[in-house]
Amino acid sequence: MEQMNQATRVEIRTLHRELNEGDRMTEKQYVAMTGRLRSHPKGVRVIHNFNTAASLLIAVAYVGLLCMEFYFGMPQLPQTVLIPLSGFLTLSAVRSLINRSRPYEAFHQSPVIPKKTKGKSFPSRHVFSAYMIAFTYLYVGDILALAILLLVLATILAVIRVITGVHYISDVLAGAAWAVVFAFIGYIL
Repeated sequence: MEQMNQATRVEIRTLHRELNEGDRMTEKQYVAMTGRLRSHPKGVRVIHNFNTAASLLIAVAYVGLLCMEFYFGMPQLPQTVLIPLSGFLTLSAVRSLINRSRPYEAFHQSPVIPKKTKGKSFPSRHVFSAYMIAFTYLYVGDILALAILLLVLATILAVIRVITGVHYISDVLAGAAWAVVFAFIGYIL
């Protein structure tokens, strides 16, 4: 058991190192990308407000879906709670183990949008949640237009997380992929 735990720790450290060396942007790229945003305070405010509003809208949409399912006694309620929850919990555990630093930490900058979290960048839990909720709407199937709107919002949020220096591209891609995998396993298989 001890050997297995030690082997797992070595694998996690190796993955952490590879992630931090893999797709990482350079400091010059980071400063150039976020500098353009920082030079437009009104634009930063718009992006921050959109990020906040879209995140809130997605969360409210999910709570609304669960309430609707409960009220109407829809049979898929257990799945629409347990599948996203299990994905969220496993993703949270993995990102705590990996504990990848965020771009703003790596380059000793302040994030473009307010963010105090240290580490836990990979995979993006924010992006996972947004996509998982959109996929949950697709699974329920009654409100296709809202599901498509939620997918668009999830994609915009993923882009915002990268251009504001809160996540690397691989963080948001992994968060979206995690949602795809859990949606496929939980809703299709």
